[in-house]
Order: sequence, then structure tokens, then C-alpha cells
Amino acid sequence: MFNSTHWSLILAAGMEQHPRRNEGWEHLAQEYWYPLYVFARRSGYRPDAAADLTQGFFEELLRSERISRADPARGRFRSFLLTSFKNHLRMERRAMAAQKRGGNASSISLDAQAADTPYHCPKCAHVPTA
Repeated sequence: MFNSTHWSLILAAGMEQHPRRNEGWEHLAQEYWYPLYVFARRSGYRPDAAADLTQGFFEELLRSERISRADPARGRFRSFLLTSFKNHLRMERRAMAAQKRGGNASSISLDAQAADTPYHCPKCAHVPTA
């Protein structure tokens, strides 16, 4: 499903001052958004989540300028893009799992040593019995 792209456009997209940078990004978005969306859907994401993940990937790719690391000597661009997208999905999944485990919650400090003192010294504190 991935179409071939001229390396000149890919390289232009990766160069901040290149006159064809915007043209390169437009081309990349038009050619690769849907195949990456389909990959996310086939990976089990709902339509809205797949669209958000794909859009987020392109935003991250543009912001990080990771596209400038693409190199024709290292292989096909679609391999670079798919590997980068898989990493993006993995990182997003990890971030969501951290939130589910309380990643956004504030922590409460507990003094385990103070809690254990009455256990070892029943005379030091009143401990109700059953």
C-alpha cells in the first residue's frame, strides 16, 4: 500500500531551509497518511484512535525533524517510515499504560518504618485486636 516517493522530495522535507520543504511535507502527508492509518487499524486501534495516532505521528515527525535522518543508502523510505510509526505506536501505548497505572496521579509519601514500629513493639502503641 506504500507508494514510492522520490528521494528528492523526502530530502527536501528534511531540510529546514530547502525551497521545496513544504511541497515535500505535503506530498509525504498525502502519500503516507492513509497507509499508516490502515496499519494502525489493522493493529487493533479504533478508527478515531488510529486517526489521532497517525496525525500525532506526522506532527511528531515534523516537530522532531526526524525525517532528516532518512537516508537512501540505508534502504527504502517506506521501511524508515513504518519503523518510525511502529516506534510511535509503542511509545503512545506505553504512555497510555503509565496513565492507567496512575502516571498522572500525585504521589503520597508513606513512612513504612513508623507504621512497622507498633508491630514490633506492642507496648509502644495501642493496636486493636480482633
